[in-house]
Amino acid sequence: MATFKRNVTHGAKASFRESQALAPKHDKLGFAKLSPRHAGDIRTASGADIQRRAIGLRPDQRIVTKLPLAELWDGEGTLMGGRICPLGQNSLAELVRTGPVLFVVADCGTHLEWKPMQERFAFWKAIQSQIADPDPHHPIRLEQFPNETAYTVSKWRGRNGECVVLLEKHH
Repeated sequence: MATFKRNVTHGAKASFRESQALAPKHDKLGFAKLSPRHAGDIRTASGADIQRRAIGLRPDQRIVTKLPLAELWDGEGTLMGGRICPLGQNSLAELVRTGPVLFVVADCGTHLEWKPMQERFAFWKAIQSQIADPDPHHPIRLEQFPNETAYTVSKWRGRNGECVVLLEKHH
């Protein structure tokens, strides 16, 4: 959003014309238009990222608002790979044994928590007893899990093709 510099005494309000100059401009669909200096962002960003930038929300400011997630994001923006499949405890154990895995935890009201690659085995050992059955016909009974916290797990493809495992936290 453009800033308007002027000397203002305490309590003074901007005139209607000045406030209109500060307001973002919108297209016919109601989306805020980006300034020309952001034109380069349009070529590499998703539509959702463009809309978030237009309202001033950076990727590192995003928080989880509902589960299951429809998309993953990091400091660079939205990952375009997408969800591949749900995982159970056995399939996740096999995935961790066979190659590098990036873990990310989603908990409502917080930022996505990307676990460093070098901590993946310690993290896996700490949460493996809290992995819920991926079958949607079996409800999650939190009292059956340590600390009444369970994770639903899914495999995603990362920005560069790497394996990303999303753990959605239920408590």
